[in-house]
Amino acid sequence: MNKKKSFLSIWRKKYSPPIFLLGLLTLLCLSKSYAQETKIKVTITLKNSDLPTAIEQLRKETDVNFYYSKEELKNHKIKAAKFTGRPLVEIVQELLKGTNLEIMERDNSISIRAKQAKTESLRSNNLQTRAQVKTVNATVLDEDGLKLERVTVSAKPQANFSTSTDQNGMFILKLPDTVTELTFSLVGYKSLSLSVASIQASEYIHLKREQSDLEEVVVVGYGAQKKQSLVGAVETIKPSELKTTSSSFTSSFAGKIAGVVAVQKSGEPGADGANFWIRGVSSFAGNINPLIILDGVEINMQILNSIPPEVIDQFSVLKDATATALFGTRGANGVLVITTKSGKNLERMNINVRLEGGTSSHTQKMKMVDGVTYMNMFNEAIKAREINGNYKPRFTQDKIDGTAQGLNADIFPNVNWYETLFKPYTHNENVNVNVTGGASKLNYFVNGSFFNENGLFNTIEKRYKNNINHRRYNLQSNVSANLTSTTTLGVKVNAIFRELYGPEVSSNNLYYSTLTASPIAFPLTFPALNGEDYTLFGTASGPYAQGYYPNPYADLVKGYQETFNTTTLGIVDLNQKLDFILPGLKFKALASFNNYSNTRVSRSFKPHYFAVDKWSINKDGVYDYTLASMGEPGQTALSTSSGAGGERKFNYQLSMDYSVSLQNRHNINAMVLYHQNQYNNNMPGNSLLAVLPQREQGLAGRLTYNYQDTYFTEFNFGYNGSENFKKGNRFGFFPSIAAGYIVSNESFFKDWNETVSLLKVRGSYGLVGNDRINARFPYITNVDLNSKGYTFGYDFNNTLSGPNVTLLGNEDAQWEIGRKANVGFELGIKNEFTLVADVFREDRSNIFMQRRIIPSHLGLGAILPYANIGKVRNQGLDFTLDYHTKLSDDFNISTRGTFTYVVNKLLDRDEPQQKEPYLSEIGLPLNSIRGLVAEGLFSSIEEINGWAKSTYEPDIRPGDIKYKDLNGDNVIDDNDKMVIGNPTIPQMIYGFGMSLVYRKLGVSFNFQGAGNSSLMMGDIHPFDKNEHNVMQFIGDNYWQESNPDVHALYPRLDNEANAHNRQSSTFWLRDASFIRLKDVELSYNFRMFRLYLAATNLFRISSFKNWDPELGGGSGLSYPLQRTARFGVQFNFN
Repeated sequence: MNKKKSFLSIWRKKYSPPIFLLGLLTLLCLSKSYAQETKIKVTITLKNSDLPTAIEQLRKETDVNFYYSKEELKNHKIKAAKFTGRPLVEIVQELLKGTNLEIMERDNSISIRAKQAKTESLRSNNLQTRAQVKTVNATVLDEDGLKLERVTVSAKPQANFSTSTDQNGMFILKLPDTVTELTFSLVGYKSLSLSVASIQASEYIHLKREQSDLEEVVVVGYGAQKKQSLVGAVETIKPSELKTTSSSFTSSFAGKIAGVVAVQKSGEPGADGANFWIRGVSSFAGNINPLIILDGVEINMQILNSIPPEVIDQFSVLKDATATALFGTRGANGVLVITTKSGKNLERMNINVRLEGGTSSHTQKMKMVDGVTYMNMFNEAIKAREINGNYKPRFTQDKIDGTAQGLNADIFPNVNWYETLFKPYTHNENVNVNVTGGASKLNYFVNGSFFNENGLFNTIEKRYKNNINHRRYNLQSNVSANLTSTTTLGVKVNAIFRELYGPEVSSNNLYYSTLTASPIAFPLTFPALNGEDYTLFGTASGPYAQGYYPNPYADLVKGYQETFNTTTLGIVDLNQKLDFILPGLKFKALASFNNYSNTRVSRSFKPHYFAVDKWSINKDGVYDYTLASMGEPGQTALSTSSGAGGERKFNYQLSMDYSVSLQNRHNINAMVLYHQNQYNNNMPGNSLLAVLPQREQGLAGRLTYNYQDTYFTEFNFGYNGSENFKKGNRFGFFPSIAAGYIVSNESFFKDWNETVSLLKVRGSYGLVGNDRINARFPYITNVDLNSKGYTFGYDFNNTLSGPNVTLLGNEDAQWEIGRKANVGFELGIKNEFTLVADVFREDRSNIFMQRRIIPSHLGLGAILPYANIGKVRNQGLDFTLDYHTKLSDDFNISTRGTFTYVVNKLLDRDEPQQKEPYLSEIGLPLNSIRGLVAEGLFSSIEEINGWAKSTYEPDIRPGDIKYKDLNGDNVIDDNDKMVIGNPTIPQMIYGFGMSLVYRKLGVSFNFQGAGNSSLMMGDIHPFDKNEHNVMQFIGDNYWQESNPDVHALYPRLDNEANAHNRQSSTFWLRDASFIRLKDVELSYNFRMFRLYLAATNLFRISSFKNWDPELGGGSGLSYPLQRTARFGVQFNFN
């Protein structure tokens, strides 16, 4: 039968190659060289000053980087001079006349250093005869892996042997055996001394830029600041620390970022992103997700999960009010700020390639009992609940014996559905290529990636592919052009194409039905007895709406669904220096457009279901049977359904920034920004609200001051408005203030600086808002003019249609308000050990919720009004520990640990007065579990008769759960339920890892842990009317008449839902704490490439064994997390 090609396959073949060819053509166009920026002509007037001051003035005027040592330049004075249209290099050379200094041009930079005396590699042939000569060669790179030219390489202890690296960063030195150490130095980089032996072993030398951690620039809200000037709680992490084997970037967050609480609830390809919250949850009604900013523009979780780590330049988490107040009504839940990489002024373009392949499997297999055990337990469950000796087993002994002996798989099936429908492992591939380059007028960074991952469904039928397949194509293109010496234009494009192919039935439903299906009711399929050209799917008569059992295998293969979505984010920004108006003044304009489109096509057929009707054994011992068709006749033809959706967003920003330093002591920065956003639904349908765009606008401002880089203050504000609220009540003002003090920069602290390299304290307080209250136009009362109206008459048999109020509006509705306070402490020891710790508290008020204290007799029913009355307090601490040291020339070690502890409690939820104090939610954590307190299992009828009576089930027997009567009314009911255990969201998240590098060999690992969290097992119970299978842990340890263990893990069996035993209670409550080896990597560096072997989720330590506790409560029957192993190679060309 000829099959039509899908739209997606046609798209891949026809359009994928042109897109990548277009990207390659773009790179070739961008690789055009321009004149060096250092050759530009400059007009400038210099006053009497020292040389560093003059150089700094030139840097600001030309935007050219200068590298020099202040110690070498500070004693050189210059006289006032005016230069008109002179090349920059000539001006610098003019300033250096009469000094012992020289310049060196490299890329878009000028280095100034003391003149070097010429040396020779070997002074004479006599030396060669006196000592054995050895050749040393290597390549010198910077922290980004780019080759460094003109690095001075000198020998120790004989300094007369020296050379410098060539344009490829390479050097060759012939040395006598007496030379044991080489020193590498380059202006703007930290000098490095290494043993000759280690150099010969490593082949690569890496120099670090001469910039302390405090001088590092950190991205914050609407800008960037030096790390030492930060007074807010901002957590940064290197993008390389967030590597992930998953297609979802957020799956790498847990345990690596202090202040971030992250949990991963699924391992399904394409849907395995983590849920994460910054400093926990502070609202029970409104939006609790953090704001995500990419290159200055708000994005959604799908874009975040699709970002390859290779494109990220900086990654910051803004946690307190000072860091987030700029975002006003959007900043209450914290802000995640990401900037992508930009191009560099290089002589040659730099190309990085990563190729990776691997396998994945479930971290834990859910084990179910076999068919014989299932039948015996089912019969036992019926007998355990028999009344007056009226026992009728569900399965005959012949059925049990036939299944145990494996007489005939069609008549006596014993199906292991898990092993049949799931493969043990699957394969994944990942390719990433990026190109960095540029020249004086134009630079670029372009990244392309392809990610392919597969699910673990085992498709036996080959008519079409039913396994999950997720493919993602990414293109990130960042181009920046220097239009003039003061004007820069940037264009960034992020394009994401996702194909998701899988079964027509959702994977979670398939996983659930696979593990709950009866193992003995029917086989997967029957053989074609009469030459049928279609599959005969097995089933049996059963207590389902359709009259027969669902077949998990039929659900898997009966159809498929393919989804294709595209996301395109374009950003254009213009930066203009306004020094001609006021030195230090800058202007920036930004505009962005984000479009998301989604199409879905589902195709399926109606399976042919059959069940064994009659069977017999002939004289040869062969089983004969006939089949009966079940339900409506099946169909082989595919039916089709489809859908589409999409959205688009616009963002505009205008800002002014001013920086000034007075007397090199008083440093001031001010920024004010206007922003405006608009959201449109591309497929609004007939919904009036969906047709209307959603709009926001506001102002943001920041003022910072520091004195001698020691005393710091900062004021921020956000003034935001939303059309979601009534006119006159749409704008809110959210200010914050903060201060910091670097004690270690004080003159009196100099004696301790060698040991204590950093000692800093800071604090902040401010207001933030949350206007995402899950209600559109809550101030408008909704009236349905076509409702059924009202019922009248003596017998209530007369209904008149008319208007009906469906929602009462609240004209005073507004955003949530968070009042945040933070105190931070930073400590550095010998520039090796760093501790950053914060203690925080937030009081969230104005939570928009439906009233609860209005009595029902007022007649409002389901339309109780909403109001801003909820209150929650959230507090805790988080800290990060870093330790980096060099144990020898060959051995480097670095460690990192994070810890986050967050506790919230409900302060107000408009709660009516409760009968008992423990029934109240006030003062207790959000996401708490409420249930009965179990005190074991009943051991005898006498004990049951002397206990409080259950309202859930009248027939209580030995082996049933014994509950505590909390209120002493001699009745067990919902009034005996209290908050039990810990919240479902962990209150504690921690992680620690280590990286060891010995010469070319590297090893790294990271652990992730969660604590103070509970889960409630539910929907795990076997049998019932649907005759569900039995989980192995139940079959291993349950209460039996023959073994009446009151400490058994499962109570007395029942074949129908026993409401008493299935109440939420401490009997089913489990500790969800765990610690897992999240990732480990072994790597080896060669001259031109790097090989690595890595794995994730290798093992887990937890007291809960039934399923992965990170999946949470319920039955655990959802797509599990994945254990991966992968092999990769990375290349670098330039």
